[in-house]
This record gives sequence, C-alpha cells and structure tokens, in this order.
Amino acid sequence: MMEWNSLASCEKPSLEDKSCMKMVEPALSLEMENTWQSQSIKMPANKQKQNSLDNLEENHMLPVKILGISSSVRADSATLYSVDEALKEAAKLPNVSVELVSLRGKKIAQCSHCNYCVKNNALCCIHDDHGEIYKKFIEADGYIIGSPIYQAGITPNLMAFFSRIRQTGNVYGDILVNRVGGVITTGGTRNGGHEVANMVVHNFFTSEGILVTGGPDGNYTGACVWSQDKGSKGAMEDEIGMGRVRGLGRRVAIAALELKNGKAILEQAGINLNEENPLWAEKKAMFAAGELD
Repeated sequence: MMEWNSLASCEKPSLEDKSCMKMVEPALSLEMENTWQSQSIKMPANKQKQNSLDNLEENHMLPVKILGISSSVRADSATLYSVDEALKEAAKLPNVSVELVSLRGKKIAQCSHCNYCVKNNALCCIHDDHGEIYKKFIEADGYIIGSPIYQAGITPNLMAFFSRIRQTGNVYGDILVNRVGGVITTGGTRNGGHEVANMVVHNFFTSEGILVTGGPDGNYTGACVWSQDKGSKGAMEDEIGMGRVRGLGRRVAIAALELKNGKAILEQAGINLNEENPLWAEKKAMFAAGELD
C-alpha cells in the first residue's frame, strides 16, 4: 500500500522513479494527478472517488436541474453573463440540466405579510410575474443566484422575489430543505461589497433550509466578479472572477447530484427524511384557527 508522506520533499516524479510517490496529503496537485492519469498509474481510492462523477454512467443517477436567476435590470449585464457561464459549467456534468431566468422587466411585488398563504395553506394571493418563476424555483434541485451590488446588498427585485418564497412551507412543506445554492455578485469596483452582498443571499438560503456552497479555490462566500461597469464585456475580462464563477457552477451541480441521489438511497433503505417539524405543524394549526395573526 502506498505510504503518504510530504509533497514538500518530493520533486516531480518520473515513471522510472516511483519512490517519489510517497506523498503526504490525499490532496494531490493537479499536475501530479494528471501525471498519474496519463501514465496509467493507479490512483489511491480517495482520489478515484473525487473523479467518480465524471465516470458514472448517466442512467445510474437521478437527473437534477439547476436554476440560475439574474436580478440585473440591465440588458447586457455582467450578472446575466456570469450566471449563464456558471450554468454552462454545471451542464457539463452528466444528468444535469439548467435553465436561466432574468428578473429584468418582471413585475414582482414584495410580500405584504397579509398571511393569506399561512392561514389558508395556499399559494400567494398576489398575482404577478412571481408565480411563473416560483414554479421553476420549486421544481429545481439547485440554484445559482446572481445580483449586481446595490449599496453592499442585492437588488430590490431579488429581495422582493425572496420575500414571496414564504408561502412554500404552507403548501409544499419542507420541499426546499437540503437543496443547494450558490451566489454570484458583480460590481463596478474590485472590492465593492461583494462578500457582504453574498451573505444576504446566504441568509435567504439558510432561512429556507437550502444548503450553501461557495465554490472551490478559496471561493468562500461565492463568486465575486469585477465588471468595471462594462457589462458582460467587463465580466468576461475578469479572468479570476470568471474562474470562480465556473467553479461555483460545477460545485452546485455536483452537490445537487450527491444530495438528490443520496436522499434516494436513504429512502430506499426505509429512512424517512420528510417528517414535518412538529412545532411548525402546531404553528400552522394556530394560524388556521385564527389564534395567530
């Protein structure tokens, strides 16, 4: 069995000298990993697992859908371009379909907190463009949300859209719980409040039980794109930002595949993952009885 020691004391290995393969960390450099693959050297089991999604047959997995939402009101926006690039990367994985929705030109009122949805276990009584997009949101398995930065926050139309998701628990129960989401923010300056704005979307995700991923390579809160106020052209020129965007897209797709297929395996084993929180059930009953307003 191969012994893992330190990469620090190890130069680039050759085929003839395999003694240098005594490395430390299960995390290999990309260069080392490619060397192993090209020379048909058997990789350790933990690295094989990392690449397993690329090698699975499509019919062995349940399909997932990733919904991308851009909240920019501009036509040629950095946000729309960035979300689209993330979705293109997500779609490279097997059994992953994607859809892009723009909130530009949509009429979406904010929640009026009338409690109609809670008292009647019904969908929102406000009829506007929210309903069509909400249906797509409920049907998706993962989300990539993009917003330009407004005063270190997100756009008002996206906040309004989020506020109307409140109806979900009353009609569909915990349907959003343990789905996955990631966020992309774009700004005209390099340090223009990206991570603060990302956290606004994170707060929405966690309030709905949606799991959050930031992405690889130090992409802790999500992808941050510097548009230089040049729209899609500016986003395209931000090579670092676009690398983060594509990494986020792939990470959301991988997590969605793992979560949906893992849940299916547990349910086949007889483990019930859909039990309603008894406290929430009690609260809904009190609303229905008029005891809460």
